[in-house]
Amino acid sequence: MASASMEYELSWAESSPGLWSRGLDATEVHFRSMGATAQPYNREFGLLSIVMKIDFGGIDPVPASRDAWKALRFHNPLIASSVDGSKRYYRVASEQELESWLEETFIVHTASESYHNVEQLRLDLGPVRRAQLHLLPQNHELLLHIGHDVMDGQAMLLLVNNLLQELCSPTAEIKFGSEAANLPPPLILAANIPTVTESTEVLVKKAINDWFAALPWLSLKAVNTERPPGNTRAQRQKLTETETEAVIAAAKVKGFTPTHVVEAAAILAIAELDPDSADKSYGSCGIFSLRQQCNLQWRHAVSPYLHIYPLVIKPTDFADSAAQLKDYYQGQRSDMRSLLSLVQPTYQAFANMASTTPAPGSNQMISLSSLGKFEPLLQSVHGVFKLEDLWLMYETPNAVVTSFLWTREGRLSWQVMYNDNYYEEDTITTWITTTKRILFEGLGIHGLEGDAVQAAGREKVLDSSLEKRDVQSAVHTSYKL
Repeated sequence: MASASMEYELSWAESSPGLWSRGLDATEVHFRSMGATAQPYNREFGLLSIVMKIDFGGIDPVPASRDAWKALRFHNPLIASSVDGSKRYYRVASEQELESWLEETFIVHTASESYHNVEQLRLDLGPVRRAQLHLLPQNHELLLHIGHDVMDGQAMLLLVNNLLQELCSPTAEIKFGSEAANLPPPLILAANIPTVTESTEVLVKKAINDWFAALPWLSLKAVNTERPPGNTRAQRQKLTETETEAVIAAAKVKGFTPTHVVEAAAILAIAELDPDSADKSYGSCGIFSLRQQCNLQWRHAVSPYLHIYPLVIKPTDFADSAAQLKDYYQGQRSDMRSLLSLVQPTYQAFANMASTTPAPGSNQMISLSSLGKFEPLLQSVHGVFKLEDLWLMYETPNAVVTSFLWTREGRLSWQVMYNDNYYEEDTITTWITTTKRILFEGLGIHGLEGDAVQAAGREKVLDSSLEKRDVQSAVHTSYKL
């Protein structure tokens, strides 16, 4: 549990009439430190974007989205907070302040502008002081742009679900002035994270030293590593419902989860494609949601409630690699008290490392974050409003390749994000398709069709299950998910 002095420092308090503030916890300091490593390039490492395609059921999307965004602020005021130095601030909304905030953060892009779709818009956006919601009404596309120090992957799903709920059933008679009661505490308080001790610092230091000792890690072939970063792109493999059922069932028989087997297949695919893979280890970061460890009141808060920890395995065959991953993830979770004790020293160590981050092109790592099944947190249909498609984007202004794994509407999706100055499109495509082949072979799945390819945002639709976020020849009508 946090010390009395830390609890005082991290608790929200009204520092002047209408102005609430608190100190930043280790989680927020880490994400802000990592984000700042890309400042020289007007980028923010880890900046989150949620790209949504919504069927508004014939309702005008502009006033509906504006009202929903305003309601989201009341229920989730952290999205309207800002940071100055080592403090986070929230000003209670007066009528004037609310209009000023809407002008700053709710941005409508008309058909007369140069953006054909939301992907072109995303590529033009840089770091933001406060969360922004962009709307392209002609395409019924929304883009939520927000810092990782404000939310994590599961919080993104919760916020999108809240948005759809407000569109469908708007909160009646919202009266700003009392919304500060909805400000969530930082992770350190929400999950009663223990204070740092000498023994936990020693454990984290050893884990990080072992992590670095395994360098060079398995990695995809990066190019142009001496250049500054380009744009973050994404490709996504979406399995059919039949394929998804087969993967989940086969993994379960072998005692694994989809995360274990997909990550194992991805690692072995890198090893197959890397001519220098002999004797290399896979180094990454395990990502653990801590929402179930938070006080009940805050388990569904829009806030970053997660833990990261160094991960190193030596891949061999498919079954052994999946077993090593299972041992790592289950081992971390088996002693939750121990895991919680490592949160603060781990984030502090990573924040300190951010000050010595290497040049963008030399910072190479592969990571996979599992978001699980969407439906407990995000329902696609709310009345006449339907979420037709969703892309969760993670800004990667370096040679890190990050990915999200999830299941939505019965289909398993694996989305890979990369920087186009360091990785060629075909390199990522080959890695994804090789991963799928190794996954199916490792699980003994044969005879299923549906290995399809689609280029989202392009005129030519190549297929239907490998999709790419790309600005080239962007035409919205090519979305066929």
